[in-house]
Amino acid sequence: MVGINAKNKHILDIKYICPVCTLILRDPVQLNECGHRQCQSCFDAEHEIIIKCRQCQSETSRTEITYLFLVKEKIYLIYVDSA
Repeated sequence: MVGINAKNKHILDIKYICPVCTLILRDPVQLNECGHRQCQSCFDAEHEIIIKCRQCQSETSRTEITYLFLVKEKIYLIYVDSA
């Protein structure tokens, strides 16, 4: 499962777009080293111990991520309100 596709995703701030699948973040995780986000499924697809951020190329250990449940709710509200 990848991010959420929407015709109006271009109106969202880039922080709500996954740099891996280029869709709206679904179950977002944040890389603690740099603070950038991606979908959990995109993160899980990378089987590396060290994850290289697609936005800034910084490296974060697989164990050093934060699950962003509140961001997920906000994204959902933006998605629903913007449709």
